[in-house]
Amino acid sequence: MLIRYPTFPTAEETAPKPAEPSDSKDGQSEDKDCTPGTLVLGHVSVVTDIILSPDSRFIITADRDEHIRISNYPLGFVIHTFCLGSTSFVTSLHILPSNPDVLVSGGGEDVLRVWLWKDGKQLRTIDIGEVVRPKITVPPPNIKANKPAKKKRKLDTPEDEPEEPPKVLALTKIDSVGDFILFCVLGATALFHVHIKESVDVIEAPLAVTALDLGAPVLDFVVDKEHPDRIWISLDTQDGPLLRSARLGSATSSLLLAPAPSLTDVPEGMHLPLP
Repeated sequence: MLIRYPTFPTAEETAPKPAEPSDSKDGQSEDKDCTPGTLVLGHVSVVTDIILSPDSRFIITADRDEHIRISNYPLGFVIHTFCLGSTSFVTSLHILPSNPDVLVSGGGEDVLRVWLWKDGKQLRTIDIGEVVRPKITVPPPNIKANKPAKKKRKLDTPEDEPEEPPKVLALTKIDSVGDFILFCVLGATALFHVHIKESVDVIEAPLAVTALDLGAPVLDFVVDKEHPDRIWISLDTQDGPLLRSARLGSATSSLLLAPAPSLTDVPEGMHLPLP
């Protein structure tokens, strides 16, 4: 479910609501609807990402069961349409600022999907698996299950070799700058980008995916609002800088690493604005 909370709640909004008695057999009461928030909408499956349309008239949500839902906002129970066609979980949504009618989605598939989201129509897909999968160096958690006991083997039978865990592709973020779509993937040591030379709805035109290798798993990235050609990248490493910077190369139409100050260069007492 999705619940809306006020940024600056009033005293009346923060006051706990009285608990309603339940019909439980043990006679104990249960708290029902005691949250100060307002329910916007609910999904049958786990909600994985949420964005608002630029005009705040619609709320777009994705879930673990491959669904992308477009609902009215704030009346989220009024469903406008669905964007259906994904074959795996969807974890990231992004509306192109240069074309607000276009939505880019990604998740557990080897493709990005491009939609006319108001119509629920898929425009095209962008293949990413061939470039992304070799950069995934962090395997998923190894969850051991209780397996049934095996029968005793003969002495001459060699033991099975442990299998290497499969590489799980899961997008964690999609953003864009001008004609570039940027995205990062869980456990991957690169920031990926696609240069949209022409309109994204030209299905026949192949779009190449390029990886900017950073030598360590990418945790997150953000586009600098004051300098849109600069991207700040957070890394998961103990042997190098935790923060890297990249710039868009206008001549080469690609991302280029740029010098970035260390985190210790920020003066004490200085409050940085949130992105």
